Amino acid sequence: MTAGSRQGQSGLFIVFNLTLLFAVIGLSADVGVGYLARQQAQTAADSAATAAAMYASQNGYTCGSGGVICGAATACANPNVYPPTNNLQAGCLYAAANGYLNGGNGGKQVVTMTGNTTTPPGVAGNTAAYWVQANISDYRAALFGLFAGVNSFVVNAVSTAGITITSPGACVYVLASGNVANAFVASGSATVTAACGIFVNSGSSSAFVTSGSSTVHSTTIQVVGGTSVSGATVTPTPTTGVASFSDPLATLPMPAFTGCNFTNYSLGNGGVATISPGVYCGGISLSGSAQLTLNPGTYVLNGAGLTMSGSSSIKGTHVTLFNTGQSGQTASPISNTGSSVMNLTAPNSGTYQGMLFVQDRNLTYSGTNSFTGSTNSVLTGTLYFPSTKIAYAGASTTGSYTAIVAKTISFTGNSSLKNDPTGTYTGLAVRGTSLIN
Repeated sequence: MTAGSRQGQSGLFIVFNLTLLFAVIGLSADVGVGYLARQQAQTAADSAATAAAMYASQNGYTCGSGGVICGAATACANPNVYPPTNNLQAGCLYAAANGYLNGGNGGKQVVTMTGNTTTPPGVAGNTAAYWVQANISDYRAALFGLFAGVNSFVVNAVSTAGITITSPGACVYVLASGNVANAFVASGSATVTAACGIFVNSGSSSAFVTSGSSTVHSTTIQVVGGTSVSGATVTPTPTTGVASFSDPLATLPMPAFTGCNFTNYSLGNGGVATISPGVYCGGISLSGSAQLTLNPGTYVLNGAGLTMSGSSSIKGTHVTLFNTGQSGQTASPISNTGSSVMNLTAPNSGTYQGMLFVQDRNLTYSGTNSFTGSTNSVLTGTLYFPSTKIAYAGASTTGSYTAIVAKTISFTGNSSLKNDPTGTYTGLAVRGTSLIN
C-alpha cells in the first residue's frame, strides 16, 4: 500500500471519527437543552394547574357555578382571556406567563386544561373534591442533533392539582376564653340538636351550662373548662379539660367600605321593598308587617345594626350582612324578636362563602345579638360574632345548615343544626390546594 493510500485512509478515518464525535457532543448538548425545556414546561404546567384549582377553590368548586368548569379537555385561547371568567382560563394565563401559549412557537405549542370532580386521571391513592389537569406539549428544533439525523424533539408536561376538604370539627364554636362562666347555655325547654360538634373555649368550671328541661344532642361536645348540668339531658357526655382552640374564622377579612349609600333605612307597617347591597349607615329597621327583600351581595350595617320587630320579614339569597360601627357610627346588636321572620342564605362562593352575618372583630358592643324571632325563620350560613353574645331560639325544626361562631351563646328554643362537611353552606371547612402528581 502506498503512502498516499495510507494518508487517504487516515483522512477518511479522521473525518468519520470527527463526525461521530460531533454527533455525540451534539446529542449530549440537545439532551441538556431538552432537559431544561422539559423542566420549564413542567413548571408552566404546575403553575397552570395550581392557579386553576385555586380559582375554583375561591369560587365554590361546583361544576358550572362561579366559573368552575368540568368536562373534556379544553384548549387555551390565543390570545388568552383576560381577566379570566373561569378557572381554566386562569390556568391558561399562568401557562402563558411561563412561556407556553396554545398555538405559540409557530403553532407548535399545545396547551390544554381539564377540570372535574371525578377521580383524578392517572393519580393513584389520591382523592380530591375537584381537580384540574394541565397538559403542555412543544416541538423544539435540535441544535446539534442533525449530525445524528435528529431534527427535532417533543417536550411534554402534565400536572394535576386538587382541592382537598377537611371537615370542620364543629358547627357551634364558643370563643370566650379565660374563665368566662355560662359561655354556653341551654335553658328552659330548649332543645339543641346538632349533627356536628359543639366546642366551648372557656376555662371556667361552669363554661357549659344546661338547666330546666333543656336537651342538648351533638356528635361531640368539647369543653376547655367544666360543665354544670342540672335537670337537663346532654348527649354525649361532654369531654372536659380539652386544649383551647382558636377562632376558625380568624383569617376572614373584614369588608372594606367608604361613605354611606343609605342613612337610617327603615320600613314600617305594610311596607314592601327590595334593596341592593351597599353601606347602610344607621342600620336597617323593620317594624309591623314590613317585608324586605335583599338582592345578592354584601350589606354593611354601619351603626345601629339590624332591628326587626312585630311580624316583619326579611329574605334574600347569597347575602352577607356585615355589622360594624365606623366613622362616628355606633355599632349595635342584631335584633330579631317577636314574630319577625328571617329567610336568608349566605353566598355559595367567593371570600364570604357561607358567611351570613359577620360582626366586625375589631370592635365590640354591649347587649346581645338576638335571633329569637319566629320559628319559621331559616338561616343558611354562619353567624359570626367573635366578640359579642348571641341569643338563639332556633329556626326551622327540620334543621338548617346554620353554624354559630360567637363569644358566648345562649339557646332558648328548639334548634336543629345540620352537618356541613364540605363547608358549602357555612364556609367552615378547611380547603387546601396542592399538586397531586
